[in-house]
Amino acid sequence: LLIRKNSTLEQIIVNQQTWIDAVSIRIENARDRLNELDQAGMFQADDEVGFAFKEIKKINEELLEFIIEYNKQNENA
Repeated sequence: LLIRKNSTLEQIIVNQQTWIDAVSIRIENARDRLNELDQAGMFQADDEVGFAFKEIKKINEELLEFIIEYNKQNENA
């Protein structure tokens, strides 16, 4: 019984790590695209779209920082 429970929990962890890895890739790709748009100057900071763009970029940066910290912690585990 304990072996089955352990196996089930291990599979849950593997599935969660797979999901986190996939989300990490999408966030990194979004960062790259946001940086391309920002360098091209496609959005002005003084309009509503520019404000939303800056906020999305900030959220993306915070997610990347979280992922980096998460990966550091798991490397040491």
